Amino acid sequence: MILSYRITNDEEILFLAKRWLPHMRIISPTYLQERLEGMVKEFLRKSEELREKG
Repeated sequence: MILSYRITNDEEILFLAKRWLPHMRIISPTYLQERLEGMVKEFLRKSEELREKG
């Protein structure tokens, strides 16, 4: 399935993308997909730290 949105604000795109994770990716602009991946990695890193602290 391909969904298309016309959004002018990067934060709106990221907000929408996070709601569809892990079932989607941002095709354009590519820098937003990279930013989203960085956000997910940071979330996982922080989650792991919290789990280790118990």
